Amino acid sequence: MGGAERVSIAGVHFVSGFILVITSFVMGGIEDTAAWNEMLVHYYRLLPPFCLGESLIQLSAQQLKALVGVTVESSFSWDVLGERPASSLSSTRRAGLLGSCPIRGRHGLPPVDGGRNLTYMSCEAAAFFILTLLLEHALHGTLLEQVASAAASRLGSMRSLFGDYVSLERDSHGEEVEDVDVDEERRRVEQLDPLSTSQAVTIRRLRKVYGAAGSTSARKVAVHNLSYAIGKREHFGLLGHNGAGKTTTLAMLTGDTVPTSGDALVCQHSVRKQLREVQRNIGYCPQVDPLLGLLTGHEQLAMFARLKGVPAAQVQSEVTATLKRARRAMWDTIQATTEGLAIILTTHSMEECEALCTRVGIMANGRLSCIGSPQHLRQRFGTGYRLEVRMSKREEQAALSELVRSTFAGAQSQEDHMGRMVFSLPLTDLSLSKAFRVLEDARSRHAFEDYSLSQPTLEQVFVSLTNKDHDSVQGGE
Repeated sequence: MGGAERVSIAGVHFVSGFILVITSFVMGGIEDTAAWNEMLVHYYRLLPPFCLGESLIQLSAQQLKALVGVTVESSFSWDVLGERPASSLSSTRRAGLLGSCPIRGRHGLPPVDGGRNLTYMSCEAAAFFILTLLLEHALHGTLLEQVASAAASRLGSMRSLFGDYVSLERDSHGEEVEDVDVDEERRRVEQLDPLSTSQAVTIRRLRKVYGAAGSTSARKVAVHNLSYAIGKREHFGLLGHNGAGKTTTLAMLTGDTVPTSGDALVCQHSVRKQLREVQRNIGYCPQVDPLLGLLTGHEQLAMFARLKGVPAAQVQSEVTATLKRARRAMWDTIQATTEGLAIILTTHSMEECEALCTRVGIMANGRLSCIGSPQHLRQRFGTGYRLEVRMSKREEQAALSELVRSTFAGAQSQEDHMGRMVFSLPLTDLSLSKAFRVLEDARSRHAFEDYSLSQPTLEQVFVSLTNKDHDSVQGGE
Protein backbone atom coordinates (compact mmCIF):
# COMPACT_ATOMS: atom_id res chain seq x y z
CA MET A 1 0.00 0.00 0.00
CA GLY A 2 1.43 3.36 -1.03
CA GLY A 3 1.44 6.68 0.77
CA ALA A 4 -1.52 8.03 -1.21
CA GLU A 5 -3.68 5.06 -0.22
CA ARG A 6 -2.78 5.47 3.45
CA VAL A 7 -3.67 9.17 3.34
CA SER A 8 -6.99 8.36 1.65
CA ILE A 9 -7.92 5.78 4.30
CA ALA A 10 -6.94 8.15 7.09
CA GLY A 11 -9.06 10.87 5.48
CA VAL A 12 -12.12 8.60 5.29
CA HIS A 13 -11.73 7.66 8.96
CA PHE A 14 -11.28 11.29 9.97
CA VAL A 15 -14.45 12.38 8.16
CA SER A 16 -16.62 9.45 9.30
CA GLY A 17 -15.23 9.12 12.82
CA PHE A 18 -14.85 12.79 13.76
CA ILE A 19 -16.50 15.24 11.36
CA LEU A 20 -19.77 13.29 11.08
CA VAL A 21 -19.91 12.66 14.84
CA ILE A 22 -19.50 16.37 15.62
CA THR A 23 -21.98 17.29 12.87
CA SER A 24 -24.56 14.85 14.23
CA PHE A 25 -24.04 16.08 17.80
CA VAL A 26 -24.57 19.71 16.78
CA MET A 27 -27.55 18.99 14.52
CA GLY A 28 -29.20 16.94 17.27
CA GLY A 29 -29.02 19.89 19.66
CA ILE A 30 -30.63 22.37 17.24
CA GLU A 31 -34.41 22.19 17.06
CA ASP A 32 -34.61 23.00 13.33
CA THR A 33 -32.17 20.25 12.31
CA ALA A 34 -33.01 17.60 14.90
CA ALA A 35 -35.47 15.85 12.58
CA TRP A 36 -32.88 15.66 9.80
CA ASN A 37 -30.34 14.27 12.23
CA GLU A 38 -32.89 11.68 13.40
CA MET A 39 -33.01 10.36 9.82
CA LEU A 40 -29.34 10.71 8.83
CA VAL A 41 -27.92 9.06 11.93
CA HIS A 42 -29.20 5.68 10.75
CA TYR A 43 -27.00 5.97 7.63
CA TYR A 44 -24.04 7.31 9.61
CA ARG A 45 -24.06 4.17 11.73
CA LEU A 46 -23.27 2.06 8.69
CA LEU A 47 -19.74 3.47 9.06
CA PRO A 48 -17.80 1.77 11.92
CA PRO A 49 -15.70 4.90 12.72
CA PHE A 50 -18.93 6.86 13.34
CA CYS A 51 -20.20 4.20 15.77
CA LEU A 52 -16.90 4.31 17.63
CA GLY A 53 -16.84 8.11 17.81
CA GLU A 54 -20.45 8.37 18.96
CA SER A 55 -19.86 5.71 21.62
CA LEU A 56 -16.87 7.61 23.01
CA ILE A 57 -18.98 10.78 23.29
CA GLN A 58 -21.73 8.90 25.12
CA LEU A 59 -19.24 7.34 27.53
CA SER A 60 -17.82 10.81 28.24
CA ALA A 61 -21.35 12.11 28.87
CA GLN A 62 -21.93 9.23 31.30
CA GLN A 63 -18.81 10.17 33.21
CA LEU A 64 -19.88 13.82 33.35
CA LYS A 65 -23.33 12.88 34.72
CA ALA A 66 -21.79 10.70 37.38
CA LEU A 67 -19.51 13.53 38.49
CA VAL A 68 -22.48 15.89 39.05
CA GLY A 69 -24.50 13.27 40.93
CA VAL A 70 -26.95 12.18 38.24
CA THR A 71 -27.89 8.51 38.30
CA VAL A 72 -26.60 6.93 35.11
CA GLU A 73 -27.36 3.74 33.23
CA SER A 74 -24.98 0.86 32.53
CA SER A 75 -22.40 1.73 29.92
CA PHE A 76 -23.59 -1.24 27.86
CA SER A 77 -27.27 -0.32 27.74
CA TRP A 78 -28.82 0.15 24.33
CA ASP A 79 -29.23 3.93 24.51
CA VAL A 80 -25.89 4.73 26.15
CA LEU A 81 -23.60 3.25 23.53
CA GLY A 82 -25.72 4.57 20.73
CA GLU A 83 -28.11 7.22 22.10
CA ARG A 84 -28.42 10.12 19.72
CA PRO A 85 -27.09 13.45 20.92
CA ALA A 86 -30.56 15.05 20.85
CA SER A 87 -32.07 12.39 23.09
CA SER A 88 -29.11 12.54 25.44
CA LEU A 89 -29.30 16.32 25.66
CA SER A 90 -33.06 16.45 26.23
CA SER A 91 -32.98 13.68 28.85
CA THR A 92 -30.20 15.49 30.68
CA ARG A 93 -32.22 18.70 30.65
CA ARG A 94 -35.30 16.87 32.03
CA ALA A 95 -33.31 15.29 34.82
CA GLY A 96 -31.31 18.42 35.60
CA LEU A 97 -27.56 18.44 35.92
CA LEU A 98 -27.78 18.35 39.72
CA GLY A 99 -30.95 16.27 39.99
CA SER A 100 -31.14 12.74 41.25
CA CYS A 101 -33.85 11.36 38.95
CA PRO A 102 -32.78 8.20 37.16
CA ILE A 103 -32.25 8.49 33.42
CA ARG A 104 -34.93 6.56 31.58
CA GLY A 105 -34.67 4.86 28.22
CA ARG A 106 -36.58 5.81 25.09
CA HIS A 107 -40.38 6.28 25.51
CA GLY A 108 -39.88 6.16 29.29
CA LEU A 109 -39.05 2.42 29.26
CA PRO A 110 -36.13 0.94 31.17
CA PRO A 111 -33.01 0.71 28.97
CA VAL A 112 -32.29 -2.62 27.30
CA ASP A 113 -28.76 -3.95 27.80
CA GLY A 114 -26.75 -4.56 24.63
CA GLY A 115 -25.48 -1.25 23.24
CA ARG A 116 -26.76 -0.09 19.87
CA ASN A 117 -23.37 0.94 18.48
CA LEU A 118 -21.67 -2.19 19.78
CA THR A 119 -24.30 -4.25 17.99
CA TYR A 120 -23.84 -2.22 14.79
CA MET A 121 -20.05 -2.62 14.87
CA SER A 122 -20.25 -6.37 15.57
CA CYS A 123 -22.57 -6.90 12.61
CA GLU A 124 -20.47 -4.66 10.37
CA ALA A 125 -17.28 -6.51 11.30
CA ALA A 126 -18.80 -9.81 10.16
CA ALA A 127 -20.35 -8.24 7.04
CA PHE A 128 -17.15 -6.48 5.90
CA PHE A 129 -15.09 -9.61 6.56
CA ILE A 130 -17.40 -11.70 4.36
CA LEU A 131 -17.37 -8.97 1.70
CA THR A 132 -13.56 -8.98 1.71
CA LEU A 133 -13.47 -12.74 1.22
CA LEU A 134 -15.90 -12.50 -1.68
CA LEU A 135 -13.89 -9.78 -3.39
CA GLU A 136 -10.59 -11.61 -2.87
CA HIS A 137 -11.78 -15.03 -4.01
CA ALA A 138 -15.19 -15.64 -5.51
CA LEU A 139 -15.52 -12.35 -7.40
CA HIS A 140 -11.87 -11.57 -8.13
CA GLY A 141 -11.82 -12.68 -11.74
CA THR A 142 -15.37 -13.03 -12.99
CA LEU A 143 -16.76 -9.77 -11.62
CA LEU A 144 -13.90 -7.67 -12.98
CA GLU A 145 -14.19 -9.38 -16.35
CA GLN A 146 -17.92 -8.56 -16.48
CA VAL A 147 -17.19 -4.94 -15.61
CA ALA A 148 -14.49 -4.73 -18.27
CA SER A 149 -16.77 -6.32 -20.88
CA ALA A 150 -19.63 -3.96 -20.03
CA ALA A 151 -17.29 -0.96 -20.25
CA ALA A 152 -15.94 -2.18 -23.57
CA SER A 153 -19.42 -2.59 -25.04
CA ARG A 154 -20.39 0.95 -24.02
CA LEU A 155 -17.17 2.65 -25.10
CA GLY A 156 -16.58 0.64 -28.26
CA SER A 157 -14.62 -2.41 -29.25
CA MET A 158 -11.61 -3.64 -27.34
CA ARG A 159 -9.42 -2.48 -30.21
CA SER A 160 -10.55 1.13 -29.88
CA LEU A 161 -10.37 0.95 -26.11
CA PHE A 162 -6.94 -0.60 -25.71
CA GLY A 163 -5.30 -0.11 -29.10
CA ASP A 164 -4.16 -2.85 -31.49
CA TYR A 165 -4.40 -6.31 -30.00
CA VAL A 166 -0.85 -7.17 -31.08
CA SER A 167 1.28 -4.04 -31.04
CA LEU A 168 4.56 -4.57 -32.92
CA GLU A 169 7.41 -2.53 -34.33
CA ARG A 170 7.18 -1.33 -37.92
CA ASP A 171 9.80 -1.54 -40.66
CA SER A 172 10.73 1.20 -43.12
CA HIS A 173 7.65 0.42 -45.21
CA GLY A 174 5.31 0.76 -42.26
CA GLU A 175 4.71 -3.01 -42.00
CA GLU A 176 4.55 -4.58 -38.57
CA VAL A 177 7.48 -6.90 -37.83
CA GLU A 178 8.41 -9.13 -34.91
CA ASP A 179 11.61 -10.92 -34.00
CA VAL A 180 11.66 -14.33 -35.70
CA ASP A 181 12.24 -16.23 -32.44
CA VAL A 182 9.47 -14.33 -30.65
CA ASP A 183 7.10 -14.97 -33.56
CA GLU A 184 7.99 -18.67 -33.58
CA GLU A 185 7.34 -18.88 -29.83
CA ARG A 186 3.99 -17.13 -30.27
CA ARG A 187 2.97 -19.64 -32.94
CA ARG A 188 4.07 -22.53 -30.73
CA VAL A 189 1.95 -21.21 -27.85
CA GLU A 190 -1.11 -20.83 -30.10
CA GLN A 191 -0.83 -24.50 -31.09
CA LEU A 192 -0.41 -25.83 -27.55
CA ASP A 193 -3.22 -27.80 -25.97
CA PRO A 194 -4.40 -25.83 -22.88
CA LEU A 195 -4.70 -29.12 -20.97
CA SER A 196 -1.21 -30.31 -21.88
CA THR A 197 0.84 -31.17 -18.79
CA SER A 198 4.18 -30.67 -20.55
CA GLN A 199 4.13 -26.91 -19.84
CA ALA A 200 4.19 -25.48 -16.34
CA VAL A 201 3.36 -21.93 -17.46
CA THR A 202 1.64 -20.87 -20.68
CA ILE A 203 1.21 -17.16 -21.37
CA ARG A 204 -1.08 -16.32 -24.28
CA ARG A 205 -1.44 -12.72 -25.54
CA LEU A 206 -1.15 -11.28 -22.04
CA ARG A 207 -1.67 -7.52 -21.96
CA LYS A 208 -1.89 -4.88 -19.25
CA VAL A 209 -2.96 -1.25 -19.76
CA TYR A 210 -2.90 1.30 -16.95
CA GLY A 211 -4.67 4.65 -16.97
CA ALA A 212 -8.01 6.07 -18.08
CA ALA A 213 -9.77 4.08 -20.79
CA GLY A 214 -11.18 7.14 -22.52
CA SER A 215 -7.94 9.14 -22.72
CA THR A 216 -5.15 7.90 -24.98
CA SER A 217 -2.66 10.37 -23.48
CA ALA A 218 -3.21 8.98 -19.98
CA ARG A 219 -2.93 5.30 -20.97
CA LYS A 220 0.24 3.34 -20.27
CA VAL A 221 0.63 -0.04 -21.95
CA ALA A 222 2.83 -1.87 -19.47
CA VAL A 223 2.78 -5.28 -21.17
CA HIS A 224 2.24 -5.80 -24.90
CA ASN A 225 0.57 -9.13 -25.66
CA LEU A 226 3.19 -11.54 -24.31
CA SER A 227 3.10 -15.11 -25.56
CA TYR A 228 5.52 -17.79 -24.42
CA ALA A 229 5.50 -21.12 -22.60
CA ILE A 230 7.77 -22.49 -19.89
CA GLY A 231 8.21 -26.24 -19.55
CA LYS A 232 8.60 -28.25 -16.38
CA ARG A 233 12.15 -28.38 -14.98
CA GLU A 234 12.98 -25.24 -16.96
CA HIS A 235 14.70 -22.16 -15.56
CA PHE A 236 13.48 -19.14 -17.51
CA GLY A 237 15.28 -15.83 -17.14
CA LEU A 238 13.06 -12.77 -17.65
CA LEU A 239 15.39 -9.81 -18.20
CA GLY A 240 14.81 -6.13 -18.87
CA HIS A 241 15.61 -2.67 -17.62
CA ASN A 242 13.50 -0.95 -14.97
CA GLY A 243 10.02 -0.31 -16.36
CA ALA A 244 10.29 -2.99 -19.06
CA GLY A 245 7.23 -4.85 -17.73
CA LYS A 246 8.82 -7.73 -15.78
CA THR A 247 7.18 -6.95 -12.43
CA THR A 248 3.78 -6.36 -14.05
CA THR A 249 4.02 -9.71 -15.85
CA LEU A 250 4.76 -11.55 -12.60
CA ALA A 251 2.01 -9.61 -10.83
CA MET A 252 -0.51 -10.88 -13.39
CA LEU A 253 0.77 -14.45 -13.04
CA THR A 254 0.32 -14.36 -9.26
CA GLY A 255 -3.04 -12.56 -9.22
CA ASP A 256 -1.78 -9.29 -7.76
CA THR A 257 -2.90 -7.51 -10.95
CA VAL A 258 -5.80 -8.40 -13.25
CA PRO A 259 -4.83 -8.62 -16.95
CA THR A 260 -6.49 -6.22 -19.36
CA SER A 261 -6.73 -8.97 -21.95
CA GLY A 262 -5.22 -12.35 -22.68
CA ASP A 263 -4.70 -15.15 -20.20
CA ALA A 264 -2.03 -17.27 -18.54
CA LEU A 265 -2.18 -20.89 -17.44
CA VAL A 266 -0.21 -22.14 -14.45
CA CYS A 267 -0.36 -25.94 -14.20
CA GLN A 268 -3.35 -25.80 -16.59
CA HIS A 269 -5.25 -23.34 -14.35
CA SER A 270 -6.29 -19.89 -15.65
CA VAL A 271 -5.18 -16.83 -13.71
CA ARG A 272 -8.43 -15.13 -14.73
CA LYS A 273 -10.88 -17.89 -13.82
CA GLN A 274 -9.07 -20.23 -11.41
CA LEU A 275 -6.87 -17.92 -9.39
CA ARG A 276 -7.14 -19.89 -6.16
CA GLU A 277 -5.86 -23.03 -7.91
CA VAL A 278 -3.07 -21.02 -9.50
CA GLN A 279 -1.95 -19.64 -6.15
CA ARG A 280 -1.86 -23.16 -4.68
CA ASN A 281 0.74 -24.12 -7.29
CA ILE A 282 3.13 -21.17 -7.12
CA GLY A 283 5.65 -19.55 -4.82
CA TYR A 284 6.55 -15.89 -5.31
CA CYS A 285 9.40 -13.78 -4.01
CA PRO A 286 8.34 -10.18 -4.83
CA GLN A 287 10.66 -7.31 -5.61
CA VAL A 288 10.98 -5.69 -2.20
CA ASP A 289 13.84 -4.24 -0.18
CA PRO A 290 13.83 -5.88 3.26
CA LEU A 291 17.08 -4.29 4.39
CA LEU A 292 17.30 -1.64 7.07
CA GLY A 293 18.48 1.59 5.51
CA LEU A 294 20.84 2.58 8.35
CA LEU A 295 22.78 -0.73 8.35
CA THR A 296 25.38 -2.05 5.93
CA GLY A 297 25.07 -5.52 4.46
CA HIS A 298 27.67 -6.84 6.91
CA GLU A 299 25.79 -5.30 9.84
CA GLN A 300 22.49 -6.80 8.64
CA LEU A 301 23.97 -10.30 8.67
CA ALA A 302 25.60 -9.74 12.05
CA MET A 303 22.30 -8.61 13.55
CA PHE A 304 20.38 -11.63 12.24
CA ALA A 305 23.17 -13.96 13.34
CA ARG A 306 22.78 -12.68 16.89
CA LEU A 307 18.99 -12.96 16.67
CA LYS A 308 19.37 -16.59 15.56
CA GLY A 309 21.57 -17.40 18.55
CA VAL A 310 25.05 -17.36 17.02
CA PRO A 311 27.57 -16.66 19.84
CA ALA A 312 29.10 -13.19 19.71
CA ALA A 313 32.62 -14.62 19.34
CA GLN A 314 31.61 -16.46 16.15
CA VAL A 315 29.55 -13.73 14.49
CA GLN A 316 32.45 -12.14 12.61
CA SER A 317 33.72 -15.40 11.13
CA GLU A 318 30.19 -16.60 10.28
CA VAL A 319 29.29 -13.36 8.49
CA THR A 320 32.54 -13.35 6.51
CA ALA A 321 32.03 -16.95 5.43
CA THR A 322 28.38 -16.29 4.54
CA LEU A 323 29.26 -13.36 2.29
CA LYS A 324 31.73 -15.55 0.40
CA ARG A 325 29.42 -18.49 -0.15
CA ALA A 326 26.03 -16.73 -0.28
CA ARG A 327 25.75 -16.28 -4.04
CA ARG A 328 26.95 -19.76 -4.94
CA ALA A 329 24.77 -21.29 -2.22
CA MET A 330 21.73 -19.48 -3.60
CA TRP A 331 22.51 -20.71 -7.12
CA ASP A 332 22.90 -24.28 -5.87
CA THR A 333 19.58 -24.03 -4.02
CA ILE A 334 17.77 -22.83 -7.14
CA GLN A 335 19.32 -25.51 -9.32
CA ALA A 336 18.38 -28.19 -6.80
CA THR A 337 14.66 -27.35 -7.14
CA THR A 338 14.30 -28.31 -10.81
CA GLU A 339 12.51 -31.63 -10.22
CA GLY A 340 9.07 -31.14 -11.75
CA LEU A 341 9.17 -27.35 -11.27
CA ALA A 342 9.54 -24.32 -13.48
CA ILE A 343 11.37 -21.23 -12.24
CA ILE A 344 11.02 -17.68 -13.58
CA LEU A 345 13.99 -15.59 -12.52
CA THR A 346 14.21 -11.81 -12.91
CA THR A 347 17.64 -10.38 -12.25
CA HIS A 348 20.02 -7.61 -13.27
CA SER A 349 23.02 -9.96 -12.93
CA MET A 350 23.88 -11.44 -16.33
CA GLU A 351 26.38 -13.78 -14.65
CA GLU A 352 23.57 -15.17 -12.49
CA CYS A 353 21.31 -15.57 -15.51
CA GLU A 354 23.95 -17.43 -17.54
CA ALA A 355 24.68 -19.74 -14.61
CA LEU A 356 21.05 -20.65 -13.88
CA CYS A 357 18.79 -20.16 -16.90
CA THR A 358 18.19 -22.63 -19.71
CA ARG A 359 16.22 -20.03 -21.69
CA VAL A 360 16.13 -16.24 -21.57
CA GLY A 361 13.57 -13.67 -22.65
CA ILE A 362 14.56 -10.01 -22.81
CA MET A 363 11.78 -7.44 -22.42
CA ALA A 364 11.92 -3.81 -23.48
CA ASN A 365 9.06 -1.29 -23.38
CA GLY A 366 6.58 -4.01 -22.42
CA ARG A 367 7.43 -6.24 -25.40
CA LEU A 368 9.43 -9.43 -25.70
CA SER A 369 12.44 -8.44 -27.81
CA CYS A 370 14.03 -11.86 -28.08
CA ILE A 371 13.85 -15.36 -26.62
CA GLY A 372 16.16 -18.36 -26.65
CA SER A 373 19.02 -20.03 -24.84
CA PRO A 374 21.90 -17.79 -23.65
CA GLN A 375 24.17 -19.38 -26.28
CA HIS A 376 21.63 -18.76 -29.05
CA LEU A 377 21.25 -15.10 -28.07
CA ARG A 378 25.01 -14.57 -27.96
CA GLN A 379 25.47 -16.06 -31.40
CA ARG A 380 22.56 -14.21 -32.95
CA PHE A 381 22.82 -10.76 -31.38
CA GLY A 382 26.46 -10.59 -30.30
CA THR A 383 28.62 -7.91 -31.90
CA GLY A 384 31.66 -10.21 -32.35
CA TYR A 385 34.33 -12.24 -30.61
CA ARG A 386 36.63 -10.48 -28.17
CA LEU A 387 40.36 -11.07 -28.60
CA GLU A 388 42.58 -9.92 -25.75
CA VAL A 389 46.39 -10.12 -25.97
CA ARG A 390 49.07 -9.17 -23.45
CA MET A 391 52.42 -8.30 -25.06
CA SER A 392 55.80 -8.79 -23.40
CA LYS A 393 57.54 -6.50 -25.92
CA ARG A 394 55.73 -3.27 -26.69
CA GLU A 395 57.66 -2.80 -29.97
CA GLU A 396 55.82 -5.86 -31.35
CA GLN A 397 52.37 -4.30 -30.93
CA ALA A 398 52.23 -2.69 -34.36
CA ALA A 399 53.15 -5.94 -36.11
CA LEU A 400 50.55 -7.92 -34.16
CA SER A 401 47.88 -5.32 -34.90
CA GLU A 402 48.65 -5.56 -38.63
CA LEU A 403 48.53 -9.38 -38.47
CA VAL A 404 45.09 -9.39 -36.81
CA ARG A 405 43.62 -6.92 -39.33
CA SER A 406 44.97 -8.81 -42.32
CA THR A 407 43.91 -12.26 -41.03
CA PHE A 408 40.44 -11.44 -39.73
CA ALA A 409 38.45 -9.27 -42.13
CA GLY A 410 36.61 -6.48 -40.30
CA ALA A 411 38.65 -6.75 -37.08
CA GLN A 412 38.71 -3.51 -35.05
CA SER A 413 41.05 -2.38 -32.29
CA GLN A 414 39.14 -1.46 -29.12
CA GLU A 415 41.96 -0.93 -26.63
CA ASP A 416 45.75 -0.54 -26.71
CA HIS A 417 47.33 0.37 -23.38
CA MET A 418 50.45 -0.68 -21.50
CA GLY A 419 51.01 -3.82 -23.59
CA ARG A 420 47.36 -4.91 -23.41
CA MET A 421 45.55 -5.04 -26.76
CA VAL A 422 41.85 -5.78 -27.29
CA PHE A 423 40.27 -6.49 -30.68
CA SER A 424 36.68 -7.10 -31.81
CA LEU A 425 36.43 -9.88 -34.41
CA PRO A 426 33.29 -10.25 -36.56
CA LEU A 427 31.17 -13.36 -36.02
CA THR A 428 30.56 -13.96 -39.73
CA ASP A 429 33.00 -16.22 -41.62
CA LEU A 430 35.17 -16.76 -38.53
CA SER A 431 36.62 -20.22 -38.07
CA LEU A 432 37.65 -20.81 -34.46
CA SER A 433 40.15 -23.48 -35.49
CA LYS A 434 41.80 -21.05 -37.89
CA ALA A 435 41.78 -18.30 -35.27
CA PHE A 436 43.57 -20.43 -32.66
CA ARG A 437 46.08 -21.73 -35.24
CA VAL A 438 47.00 -18.18 -36.30
CA LEU A 439 47.25 -16.97 -32.69
CA GLU A 440 49.48 -19.89 -31.64
CA ASP A 441 51.71 -19.17 -34.65
CA ALA A 442 51.87 -15.47 -33.79
CA ARG A 443 52.61 -16.23 -30.13
CA SER A 444 56.05 -17.62 -30.97
CA ARG A 445 56.90 -14.94 -33.53
CA HIS A 446 55.66 -11.82 -31.73
CA ALA A 447 56.44 -12.81 -28.15
CA PHE A 448 53.18 -12.10 -26.33
CA GLU A 449 52.53 -13.53 -22.88
CA ASP A 450 49.02 -14.86 -23.28
CA TYR A 451 45.76 -14.33 -25.15
CA SER A 452 42.07 -15.09 -24.80
CA LEU A 453 39.32 -15.40 -27.40
CA SER A 454 35.81 -15.19 -25.98
CA GLN A 455 32.26 -14.97 -27.21
CA PRO A 456 30.11 -11.88 -26.62
CA THR A 457 28.67 -11.89 -23.10
CA LEU A 458 24.96 -11.98 -22.37
CA GLU A 459 25.34 -8.55 -20.79
CA GLN A 460 26.59 -7.12 -24.11
CA VAL A 461 23.59 -8.65 -25.88
CA PHE A 462 21.24 -7.25 -23.23
CA VAL A 463 22.66 -3.72 -23.46
CA SER A 464 22.58 -3.80 -27.26
CA LEU A 465 18.95 -4.92 -27.47
CA THR A 466 17.59 -2.63 -24.78
CA ASN A 467 19.42 0.39 -26.22
CA LYS A 468 18.04 -0.39 -29.68
CA ASP A 469 14.47 -0.63 -28.38
CA HIS A 470 14.88 2.57 -26.36
CA ASP A 471 16.17 4.42 -29.44
CA SER A 472 13.26 3.13 -31.55
CA VAL A 473 10.74 4.37 -28.98
CA GLN A 474 12.43 7.76 -28.77
CA GLY A 475 12.44 7.99 -32.56
CA GLY A 476 8.76 7.06 -32.70
CA GLU A 477 7.90 9.82 -30.25
